[in-house]
Amino acid sequence: MLGQLVDGMDFYSTIVDMGEEITFLTDPPIKQYASITMHRTTNTTDGAYWYYGAMTFDSVEQQNTLVGEYFTRQTNSGPKNILTSVMPENTTPRVGTVYTVECNETVDIISHYEGTGEYNDFGEEIMEPVYLAKGIDCYMTMTLERLNNETAGSFIQTISTITLPAKTTISEQNIVLKNSFIFDEKQKKNVYQQVKYRVESIDTSMMDVVDGKIVGVLKCLLTEDKR
Repeated sequence: MLGQLVDGMDFYSTIVDMGEEITFLTDPPIKQYASITMHRTTNTTDGAYWYYGAMTFDSVEQQNTLVGEYFTRQTNSGPKNILTSVMPENTTPRVGTVYTVECNETVDIISHYEGTGEYNDFGEEIMEPVYLAKGIDCYMTMTLERLNNETAGSFIQTISTITLPAKTTISEQNIVLKNSFIFDEKQKKNVYQQVKYRVESIDTSMMDVVDGKIVGVLKCLLTEDKR
C-alpha cells in the first residue's frame, strides 16, 4: 500500500514538472496541472476539439465538483475548455484521468417570450425574448441527414448538438441562438447573423448534483427553428 502511494505521488510530481498549468475559471480561480492530448476518433470535428489525459487535483471531492467547469490552458490560452469527466486514479487522490472539450462556439439562450403591451400593424402583441444566458461558450457539431417523406420527398436536415456546462440549466422549452450565414432576400446577399435553434432533447447522463450544486455537462440535440 505504501509503495502504491509513492508511485501515485511520483505520477503527480511528473505532471506538475512536465505538464502545463491550467486555470479553472471558478471564483476564486483554481490552478492545476495537466498532460492532455487529442482524443483519437473517426469524427474530424471531435478529433480536433476533444482531449484526454491526466490532470492534478487537490482531492477526490474536487474532482467531482470541477466537472462541468471552464478552464484555460497555458499552451493555448485563447479558447475556453470544459472538463467533461474525471476517472479517479487508484494510486492517489491528487491525479485523475480526464476527458475535456475545447469550446468552438458561443451561443445565446432564450428562456421564453413575454408580451410588451404594444401591438404591430396587424393587431398582434409584440413579444420580446427573455434570456436565460448570453455569450455561453460551448462545443457544437453539425451533421447533415437525408430524410424521406411521402409527401415532401427527400430533403436534407441539419442536426446539431451542443455540449455545455450543466449549471446553465437549459431546457427543451428554450431557444438557442447561434451566428450563421443566411441569405437575406431584401439585400440579395449572404449575411452573418443569429439563427434560432429549437432544443429537441437533452442528455443529462453526464450531470449530477453534489451538495446542492449542479455539476457536469449537458449534451443537447438542436434543429433549426424555421417557425
